[in-house]
Amino acid sequence: MPPGTVPATKTNELIERLTDVVRSGASNEFEIRLIERDANKLMRSDPAGAHAVLGSVAAVHGDAEQTRDHYRIALNLDNTPMLRYNYSVSLCLLEEHEEALKVAGEALAVYPSDLVLLDHAIKTALESANFAKAREFCDRWDVLAPDRPNRVARSARQLADAVADGVFGEEGVRELLRGVANIQRSERVLTSEAQVSRHVAPESFLYMRNIYAAPELAAAMNERLADFVASRADLMTDPGMKFVAAFTGVGAGGSNP
Repeated sequence: MPPGTVPATKTNELIERLTDVVRSGASNEFEIRLIERDANKLMRSDPAGAHAVLGSVAAVHGDAEQTRDHYRIALNLDNTPMLRYNYSVSLCLLEEHEEALKVAGEALAVYPSDLVLLDHAIKTALESANFAKAREFCDRWDVLAPDRPNRVARSARQLADAVADGVFGEEGVRELLRGVANIQRSERVLTSEAQVSRHVAPESFLYMRNIYAAPELAAAMNERLADFVASRADLMTDPGMKFVAAFTGVGAGGSNP
C-alpha cells in the first residue's frame, strides 16, 4: 500500500496476507479461502475494502471479469489512490499491464511524490513497453530520492534510448509482450518477476519472465511463444531479434487455482 494514504486497517491486513501467498509461490488455496471469508465478513463495515480484497482474490484466481467487477464497485464507493494502487497491482497479476499503467497513473496524479506508487508505475510502464514513460518516471524518482537509485532505472533508460535510436519500436515490443501475456494467461500461472538484460554487440535485449511453473511447462510455453513470433511477419521485423522474450520456470506451486 502506498504511503501518504490512510489505510483501512482490516482491508490492508487482508491484502498483505494475500500478497504473502502470492510471493510464497505456493498454491495455498486454504489460506485464500480464509481471506475470502474474512473479506465477506468485512462487507458490512467496509464494503469498498471488502470488494477490493475480493477483486484481488479474483486476480490471483485469474478471473479478470470478477476482478474488474469488484474494483468497479469498490471505486464507486471509495475512489482513493490506495484502492487504485491495489487495483493496478491486481491487473498486473492478470498480466494486464497496459490497463494497470493507466490505473497507476491515475493514483500517481493524486500523490505524485509517493515512491511506492512511483516504483510500481515504473515497473508497469516497462511491462507494457511504455519505455519513454518509464524513463520519465525514473527522472521523477531521481529528483525525489537522489540517494536511492531505482533498481530498474538503468534498464528503463537503455530501452528508451533503443527506441529513440530506432533499434525497435515500442509498439512492436508491446505486441510481443501481449503475446507473452496471452500464452501465460492460457496456462493460468503467475509471474514471480521479470528481468531485462542488454547485449551491447549487437545491441539487443533479452526479456526473461520468471513464472511459478515447472521448467517443463515453461519450455512448452517458450515453444508456443516461438511459434507465435514466427507466425507474425511484423514481429519478425520489429522487434525481431533486437528484443527477445522467454519464460523461465521457478517452481510449480504458483499456478492459479
